[in-house]
Amino acid sequence: MSESIAIRDSTDFQLVDGAFPHIGKKLELLWGQPEFHSFVQGLGQDTRERVRTGFPADILFALTRLVLAHDAAFPDQSPSGQSIWGQSNFR
Repeated sequence: MSESIAIRDSTDFQLVDGAFPHIGKKLELLWGQPEFHSFVQGLGQDTRERVRTGFPADILFALTRLVLAHDAAFPDQSPSGQSIWGQSNFR
């Protein structure tokens, strides 16, 4: 894990980790790695046979902010080298 930005210091991480410690552990392991994006994206996909209720809105927003923070801290780890959230398609 890169020490340039410590994920544990993020209030967004603390929120996710407090509600879903198993997800927090994985986020911490993948912080600074290219797999971070695919893991977070996978959280939104229903791959289980049982019905899922989804994440509360505050967790979804925290995960989104963590992706943005990851892209800012590790731009070379973004899937395209640049976050889609930072691109402007409305010129």
